[in-house]
Amino acid sequence: MNNSILFLSENLYYIEKFKEQSNKNYAFHFLNYDKFYLLNKGINTFDLIIFDNSNYSLIKFKEILEQFENYDFNIPIIILQNKTLNDLSIYKEINTYAILEENISENILITNIEICLSFLHKNKKIQFENRFYFDINKKILFEGKKIIDLTNIEKKLIILLTENANNVINYEDISKEVWKGKKFSLFTLRNTVKHIREKTYETFIQNSSKKGYRIDIYN
Repeated sequence: MNNSILFLSENLYYIEKFKEQSNKNYAFHFLNYDKFYLLNKGINTFDLIIFDNSNYSLIKFKEILEQFENYDFNIPIIILQNKTLNDLSIYKEINTYAILEENISENILITNIEICLSFLHKNKKIQFENRFYFDINKKILFEGKKIIDLTNIEKKLIILLTENANNVINYEDISKEVWKGKKFSLFTLRNTVKHIREKTYETFIQNSSKKGYRIDIYN
């Protein structure tokens, strides 16, 4: 699957030039600022945001993001601007990955995109609904910035289901991969799922009648 990148800019000339040079490995989505509010929940489908701050509307941009349901500033943002803002804290708050000059060459911007997404691939976070996400490297489930306490079995089940996201994993495979030969029963599995749902939300793990369980994710 191609990485999905949202490019926000009012500079139509620059966007057209960039489209011509854009790498086929990426799915670019170009929007003007006045259309951004339409995304809402769709914001979580993007792997990277490029924000052209030539008109210094970064603060307004942040305020709009804060109104989006389930968005917790986990997506890295590359900002294009020639002058750094006085309040540096905003860059950290919106998860800024890099600040580059406006109208930077398409090749240099593509290189920065590749570096950013390569870093993300090694430090992947799996995004769920309701501000929950799972850090693959740390093997920690978060709700926003809050760590969700999980048992070893609960953690292994979440890892298995996220590694096979949007697909039903049958009971046999769950027993083999999660319990690894230890005593297993459907009652124990259902109880484990129940406890995870209590710590997250009801549809975090979904069941397929008499088949198994699955987790649906954004990315």
